[in-house]
Amino acid sequence: MLKGVLFLTCAIILAPTFGGMAPKFQWDTLPVYFHSANRSGMWNATALEIVTRFPWVTIEKWHQYSDPTNNDTEETRIINQCAAIKKINPSISCMLYTNAAIDFEWYSINNDMTQHLPYWTLRYQNGTDIPLTGRLTFNFANRSMSKRFTSMCVDAIRTGHVDGCFVDRSDPEWQIGWSGNTLPGDFINLTAYTMNKIETLRDMQAAAGDGPIILNCHSCIDNRALPPISQWYTNTQNIEWFTNSNASIADLMYLQQHAKYVRAHASVPDELLHDTLGAFLIAVKENNFFGAGGFWQAPVWRDIYDLKLGPPLGDGIYDRKTGIWTRHFSSGLQVTFNAFTNKSTIVNNGQSYLG
Repeated sequence: MLKGVLFLTCAIILAPTFGGMAPKFQWDTLPVYFHSANRSGMWNATALEIVTRFPWVTIEKWHQYSDPTNNDTEETRIINQCAAIKKINPSISCMLYTNAAIDFEWYSINNDMTQHLPYWTLRYQNGTDIPLTGRLTFNFANRSMSKRFTSMCVDAIRTGHVDGCFVDRSDPEWQIGWSGNTLPGDFINLTAYTMNKIETLRDMQAAAGDGPIILNCHSCIDNRALPPISQWYTNTQNIEWFTNSNASIADLMYLQQHAKYVRAHASVPDELLHDTLGAFLIAVKENNFFGAGGFWQAPVWRDIYDLKLGPPLGDGIYDRKTGIWTRHFSSGLQVTFNAFTNKSTIVNNGQSYLG
């Protein structure tokens, strides 16, 4: 692991710029983003032709993980992949994946975690570890650890190749992730954990500037307790499980009040993608982006990404009696979503679009 840490400081070609770049939003066609990784190595030229069509790219944690010829840390792999992406299309906003709960061994911070046991890992009062997926978990109550976590993102942004960071399991309070993984009552430093984690996110956003710091925070959405945008500590929220449902429409509308940028990830099988897209179009506003597919899927440019929109002619209108949402776009596109059946219709100038 030490070899990887040393490589992080000498293998990355530094670019002269600092601070991140915001994703480019437009109404001409469906606003989209890409989030995935390639376990076997860097994306080849064919894959990059597709990846570089997206204005916003996040590279997931397993990138180049299975490449036996690459001993770099994951940060280095992602930074170098972002550099290759920006060489083709400099306008792309490129993200480093991080996880605010689980210490994955192939990230450089793991070396520091193991050197600072037991202080940097989350533990019960009796001294036993609080594990997740069989791995160490970050103890944000320890300020040295939280500063080191911050540096993982900040150092990547300072290379000029990375514009911001995706922060998985970023719930700022006692929750450390989904599936009910909450800090138990006998955890010692709950207040310090919460405050240092919030400070970490603020420091990341300060380094990113206009670049996104994306919170993947399920409790932030479920609890409906976020502060106004002006008081929030990062500029971006992620909906990991956006579906063809009235609940997902409500989630997107809620986050529009509390984040400058919102990503909606369609967590549905392909046969429901058309209906899920309809739900997104009912609620979409400026700086909202749509994504689909698995987080380790090969790059795909879907036909729906070329759907012509134009600015909306107004907000979505809901009929409580019929349960039907309706919305019109300046391109001539008309969208309906039935909240009772979870079905969408997308009609372009009288012609049905099935996707």
